[in-house]
Amino acid sequence: MKEFVALEVEKTLLKFGYQVAIYSNMKSCFDIAARQKKSLLLIKVLGNVDSLRENQSNELKKLASVIQDSTEPVIVGVRTKDNMLEDNTIYERYEIPTINLTTFKSILENGSIPSRFSFCGRVYSEINSKKLTQQRAKKGYSMQELGDIIGISKESVYRYESGRQMVSDSVLEKLEKTLDSFLQSDFELFSDEKERQKISFKHFEKNENNEKNEAAQTLSNMGFNVMHLKKAPFDAYAQCKTSLIFSEAEKRPAMTRKSKIMRTSADFFESNAMFISNCKNQSVGGIAVINKEELSDIKKIRELIKLIKEKEVIE
Repeated sequence: MKEFVALEVEKTLLKFGYQVAIYSNMKSCFDIAARQKKSLLLIKVLGNVDSLRENQSNELKKLASVIQDSTEPVIVGVRTKDNMLEDNTIYERYEIPTINLTTFKSILENGSIPSRFSFCGRVYSEINSKKLTQQRAKKGYSMQELGDIIGISKESVYRYESGRQMVSDSVLEKLEKTLDSFLQSDFELFSDEKERQKISFKHFEKNENNEKNEAAQTLSNMGFNVMHLKKAPFDAYAQCKTSLIFSEAEKRPAMTRKSKIMRTSADFFESNAMFISNCKNQSVGGIAVINKEELSDIKKIRELIKLIKEKEVIE
């Protein structure tokens, strides 16, 4: 089932003009990366969404938070351990939006979906607060009168109209019937213009007590912020005025196996890429190989990037 869903997600992305890279054949925190203009999606595909582990979700959120402003993590799944995921409903797994295949296709086709959210087994919707206020006034009801008709408090009506509280399906149905109007608001799951709070490298370093190895410390001394990763296609992501992905490997066969996915990742994340190794190769599969001694002698970022560019064309 997971393989079918992943294939359908890929086909849908291609249909709507996304550039797609597949990572499902490796143990990664995301299975598909998709880019359209400045929008980048990191997608994890699961049969049972409850099988996602917290360490995987943390790495997925880490990458999405630091790569670029318009990067969105999303989980496309089939079911929880108890129930099938419903259409047009947004679930949540470790604070990552979680939807089924039908909803995913709807979002790409229509740009938005009715904002139904599932929390603790109950479904809630985000109400169009402005429209609710307008329709109540049009019908001539006070907050108290509307609350009495629906069977809720005046305070609840106030919270709905001020956008402070989502509404259950049963209450929404009564409101729409009483006011003779569709009141459910649209929710943009991923959008170029949607503002998201970005989480800094320092946040992760502070909260994960991330000890840097020698190579990472050297890059830090140059001015890079370095984020180590255990469930990604590369070992670390570094960023300053430019970005850099890198993996450490001692032998050429290991670098050969990983070079294609490193090249794909560098293109998708618009980053430079390198292997750090004691091997004598200048590059493997178009990825520069930087000797550890070479790295320790480099003091400035521009010197490192220049060396990477020189080496990546040498095979």
